[in-house]
Amino acid sequence: MLRVLAVDDEVPALEEIAYLLRQDPRIEHVSTAVGGVTALQDMVQMIGTGERLDGVFLDIRMPGLDGLDLARLIAGFPNPPRLVFVTAHENCAVQAFELEAVDYLLKPVRADRLAEAVRRLEYASSAATEPVPEDVIPVELAGRTRFVPQQAVWYAEAKGDYVRLHTEEGGFLVRMSLAALERRWAGSGFIRVHRSTLVSVRHVSELRFDAGRVTLRVGTETLPVSRRHTRQVRERLVRQFRDRPDVPGITGVAAGMPDVGDTAGEPGVPGMRGAPGASGVPGTPGTSGLRGPSGGPGVLGAPVASSALDVPDAPGSPRVSGASGSLNASGASGASSAPGMAAASRTVQNRPVPSAALR
Repeated sequence: MLRVLAVDDEVPALEEIAYLLRQDPRIEHVSTAVGGVTALQDMVQMIGTGERLDGVFLDIRMPGLDGLDLARLIAGFPNPPRLVFVTAHENCAVQAFELEAVDYLLKPVRADRLAEAVRRLEYASSAATEPVPEDVIPVELAGRTRFVPQQAVWYAEAKGDYVRLHTEEGGFLVRMSLAALERRWAGSGFIRVHRSTLVSVRHVSELRFDAGRVTLRVGTETLPVSRRHTRQVRERLVRQFRDRPDVPGITGVAAGMPDVGDTAGEPGVPGMRGAPGASGVPGTPGTSGLRGPSGGPGVLGAPVASSALDVPDAPGSPRVSGASGSLNASGASGASSAPGMAAASRTVQNRPVPSAALR
């Protein structure tokens, strides 16, 4: 099933092509954009949210940003969608196919001709998704060559003019720059977390926030994440595990990071909600109280829905850690509570919280 975008500056023509596309059983979803500028903005947003786009049905003569210029910009995307030009002008066909268009339709569009264009688009999209042979890095070891498969690499670490590939079996030194390796493995699930470190997302098991520092658990190693890369890493990991159907409960983490509170009055970690009196993401209120066990009352005696923290554990699911405790897919540690607590101080997430914050 294909997900496509129809682009035209004339609304009646746009509605017609969108209607015809929606009648085709091979089309799963049709988005529309009035004009090239709007289309470009929509596609950038789709890339940011990880939404799949298989093809663009594109008019050519449009004010502001015409179809050919937009096609050149689309060609620079990481995974560009296939193009089908839909126009009233015959004289742009050569330029269109130079841009590797799947088809070139003339207005008014006939239903049978559009069906043929969809068939070509479907074929081109399926060919593009065929599995690519896994990359293997040859490593010279005392007169013998060891082949290290890409999937076995936990992370790569820059060492001057070399890169050390860290795997379960140990480290392997390769004469290559980290930037060159990053380009080689672009789109293969590797992400830069530090100027000297490239990490395989599939091997990340934990993302931890601790006193302003961010670290990743990769295999058996704990790696720092630089301030410069923190937001990118967090968003990539959330998107990666949110989109995995085999990891139940990650959608709870994906909704802006877990609901892990800090001490009263202390600012929350960016992307995480604060506790009573705390500030998290701008515009995100602090939690009204500390949540108790699944289905049980919190400190304020208010019942908490079981979906709040009681998420079933799953193999391979990542764990996201709070300021001093941790939250994984099975719930929160150190966050239990009961009504009627009257001690002068309580410890939440292994940190003291004044009793006034618990009343």
